[in-house]
Amino acid sequence: MALTVLVARNVVASRAGRGLRALATSETAASASGVPVARYKLAVFTLAAAFAGLAGGIYAFFIGYINPGSFPVLLSIQFLVMAVVGGLGTIWGALLGATAITLIVQFLNDLDSRPGMPASAPSILNYAVYAALLILVVLFLPRGIVPALRDAWQRRVAGRASS
Repeated sequence: MALTVLVARNVVASRAGRGLRALATSETAASASGVPVARYKLAVFTLAAAFAGLAGGIYAFFIGYINPGSFPVLLSIQFLVMAVVGGLGTIWGALLGATAITLIVQFLNDLDSRPGMPASAPSILNYAVYAALLILVVLFLPRGIVPALRDAWQRRVAGRASS
């Protein structure tokens, strides 16, 4: 994880990272500014595929056996909620979102294993919690937790500087 975070941070801070941010804003403007659009798209696709392949390899090692049933819809929803909660477009947002959702899933699994809980409780609780969390974050923190915390910190520092 540390290696992937280091690689991602270096890419974001590089000249290519600035080009990718320009490309995300406007492909035409980035191309007019001299950004090699096709080369950058291919490079970012390759890097994303490498990260996904590494994650898939680690997941396969952790699970021990992979089949199409190893990837239910709830897992895709979980990954989406991780990204949105932490903050899209931020490295630390992805880490915070993944940590928060993993802790919530562990808590729900512990809650579901208590005596008297129906067999369908785990999936229903997961969907309900994901839906509520997604709605709350989109309504109150539309950019995610990390950008909101960063903005609050910058306002606080600016408030101290002006005092």
